[in-house]
Amino acid sequence: MKYIRSTMLAFGKHKGETVQSILDDDPSYIVWMNDNIDGVDFADNIVEEAEDNDRVDHDEPFFWIE
Repeated sequence: MKYIRSTMLAFGKHKGETVQSILDDDPSYIVWMNDNIDGVDFADNIVEEAEDNDRVDHDEPFFWIE
């Protein structure tokens, strides 16, 4: 199945959500699906966008809050 941005997932922790909403809120799940679920085929550059959105900007300062 080709997963496009408007595809609604019928399984998993994001069941009932669209690929676009997952891409916006939890891009690491898109990457995980692509790497671990046979038959998942994302359209466009969805996986690349998810990988870019999932990266931590290590140039930003990090503060511990106690």
